[in-house]
Amino acid sequence: MAALLSLIIPGLGQVYAGDLYKGLALFAALVVSLCLIALIIGFFTFFATWIFAVSDAYKMVKKTK
Repeated sequence: MAALLSLIIPGLGQVYAGDLYKGLALFAALVVSLCLIALIIGFFTFFATWIFAVSDAYKMVKKTK
């Protein structure tokens, strides 16, 4: 469930798993990446942030079970 939430909105899975600050940081990184798309580098950081958020949310929930 956490990975699915992060797939929809990066950082939401971390909030669901109980780490509010990490979730907010990932969401902020995504917003910054969106702003950087105008400078081309944002394309790389945007997708890297998104993939990290999904995999990290999955790992966080798996650790707690």
